[in-house]
Amino acid sequence: RGEVESARAKYEACLAEYPDDELVAQRAVAFFDAQGEVDRATAVLEGIFDERPDSLALRKALTDRLRALGRADEALELLKAARDQDPV
Repeated sequence: RGEVESARAKYEACLAEYPDDELVAQRAVAFFDAQGEVDRATAVLEGIFDERPDSLALRKALTDRLRALGRADEALELLKAARDQDPV
């Protein structure tokens, strides 16, 4: 239990220090998911997407997550926003 709390504190510190680092966010999302903290993992992903809205990888990850969580309307809005930013 102590190791998990220590890891959690380190991930939170890294997220605070590097709020726009995709790798830090990806690792934190994986950690929180592994702990069953889906809401926290989602919040991390939403936060990094807010910092890096032009990242297609983050947009896809967030869209997939929202859809999996039953938040299809929000996922669709993210896709529409991407289309509107770069129409084909």
